[in-house]
Amino acid sequence: MVTVFDMKRSPLILGLLFLGSAAAGWIAKPESTQRKESADSTLSHASKSSSRPAASQSIPSDIARQIESVSFSKSLSEIAEEHHPGRLTELALWLADANSEEMAELWRALHQADKLDSSSYDLFMRHWAKIDPRGALVVARETNHERVAWWAWGKHEPEKAFAACQTESPEFLSFTLRGIGQDFPDLALRLLEENPNLADHAAIEGIAQGMDDEDPLTALEFAARHGKSFQDPLKSLVRADPAAALEWMNSHPRRSHEISEALPKLVAEHTEQVPELLAQLPTGQVRKNLIEEFIAHMAMDDPTQAIALIEEQPGSAIRSSLYAQLATQANDPSKSLEFVNRTLEEVNQLPAEAQYTHHLDKALQKLLSTSPDETIALLQSYESFALDQRAVARWTINDPIAAATWLASQPPSDNRDQYAATLATNLLRPNDPFARYDRASVNADFAGSLAWSEFIEQEELRSQTSQSVITNWLKHQPEEAAEYFSNDSVDPISHQIFEALKESQTE
Repeated sequence: MVTVFDMKRSPLILGLLFLGSAAAGWIAKPESTQRKESADSTLSHASKSSSRPAASQSIPSDIARQIESVSFSKSLSEIAEEHHPGRLTELALWLADANSEEMAELWRALHQADKLDSSSYDLFMRHWAKIDPRGALVVARETNHERVAWWAWGKHEPEKAFAACQTESPEFLSFTLRGIGQDFPDLALRLLEENPNLADHAAIEGIAQGMDDEDPLTALEFAARHGKSFQDPLKSLVRADPAAALEWMNSHPRRSHEISEALPKLVAEHTEQVPELLAQLPTGQVRKNLIEEFIAHMAMDDPTQAIALIEEQPGSAIRSSLYAQLATQANDPSKSLEFVNRTLEEVNQLPAEAQYTHHLDKALQKLLSTSPDETIALLQSYESFALDQRAVARWTINDPIAAATWLASQPPSDNRDQYAATLATNLLRPNDPFARYDRASVNADFAGSLAWSEFIEQEELRSQTSQSVITNWLKHQPEEAAEYFSNDSVDPISHQIFEALKESQTE
């Protein structure tokens, strides 16, 4: 998100009026220093001593009309206290008429009251450095904001600021170079060439931002040469030239984070061009990701086009993954079931080790929450996959109450017994699908787990499941287990298993 600290070339007031409420700048707020007890009274004094109207007479009327909701009569203490979309605008309007002494007085008061956030001090320094960079530096040093002052001075008097920083505070040169780079990228490049040791994240990002205004592709290449990764240049290139952006992505496949952020933007801004762009894009991860983003975009508005695109893809593996993705995104359960069925038809063509996809798991869990009977029936129709067992196992972990409610309503069957055994086992290890089946969690529901093992009708499966539950219960909560089984209403088979296990422990 854009911050006041990262604004480029735009005039101070105009930029703030259009920005509204800026996000926090990337320079972290320093640790709070010891505040004086009189901080609130100092802030009040600062607002009273600068009580002129906040609106500048020099602001054009067309700009003023855009901020009719802004109050020009609020004191600075009120502006500082409030957090609403117009707060920075009100502060910017006040700064337009402030002199250096007034700024210093307010800065100190806001700092003492702990009211300086990153957007506020970025705005302050950007304007203050324009009228009195030396005065801004003096006060910034007092409050541990010196690097922001150097950054701001670099945006107004780049060569003078850089020379001064080299002499006085070389440790802040990269921040000065950042400010220079945002507004004067060519000069910043020359300075960086002369001072290669300044090529840290702050400086490189600032220069890339400055380049991005005119040539986002050059900005991308510059950042890549320095091992840095920034979102803005690629997004700018996507906006200006999607084909060039895709070519860059394809030649930089390891920039996965930037690519994953840029592709949704490309699809949203150039939807009609995507089929043509796909036709020109060679096979590879970027093409696959673009197809997935395009299908995600079309799933709600035009699933027919999404299906046609999936059918064009070579190989059941990619088609099954894309159909599963479509099933996950469909809001209509009947449509989602249709896409799951298409997924399974493709999966049926694959070897066993390639028959499961992450997208399919997500689609099935979504369907189980709305249409469990239809979903299980569909999965059971593909007997060779045993996907129903996998899906129910995951369901008993994600939402055991819903799974148990559904299971309790099912008629007796071998499948129901298997599901009950899975539920009983997973109640021993809630929220931990990767725990060993024979190791219970400290949060295990032993009584609930035993109840579901007793729900099983197959004698051998019931015995195995109950024995696992009771063994863990005796191991982790022996006193609670003994109390539970002292009750005469306990299932006799479970009680028999308990006595046998207890006796084996005493031998």
